[in-house]
Amino acid sequence: HVVTANGNVHTDTTVKKIGTASAQFDGTGDYLTVPNSTDWDFGTDPFTWEAWVNVDSGISSAQQIISLEGSGYNAFVRVMSNGHLQMRVGTGNSSQADSGTTGTDIADDAWHHVAAVRESATSLKVFLDGILDNSATVSSADVQTSGLLAVGAHNNGNETFTGYIDEVRVSDVARYTTTFTP
Repeated sequence: HVVTANGNVHTDTTVKKIGTASAQFDGTGDYLTVPNSTDWDFGTDPFTWEAWVNVDSGISSAQQIISLEGSGYNAFVRVMSNGHLQMRVGTGNSSQADSGTTGTDIADDAWHHVAAVRESATSLKVFLDGILDNSATVSSADVQTSGLLAVGAHNNGNETFTGYIDEVRVSDVARYTTTFTP
């Protein structure tokens, strides 16, 4: 897939988790997009979104890590203003399912592995550093979209991320269902 940089997101070779660089986002219009693909049309099947993130301390608003939106459907994993993780999937504002917003504050200028997993059509789980951080059983969590996949913001540039993201992976399986070593 072709990745397009928006704003002044760039690679930083001094702050990285794996390899030679990470993507640095300054919270002012920086994000990456990947064009629409049937690869993101998960329906009610399992999927996993994961990344290494280093969130700046002192954030004051929600910030997207990975987002998929379009055709009335959406799914995302984000850091809430309290530094806690949240996974959301659903249709519009009327039929959305959330994993919850309790858990551990990760806005601490340190690297954390984040994995958002839809294990089944009714099970959402968010893992932080390999440990279940929050979860929910929902009535349905359908993801059928024809939109952009975005990293570091919504695909419209809202809720921009401040910090570093490294090693993003999107999978069409539930890679993690219990505690694991990232």
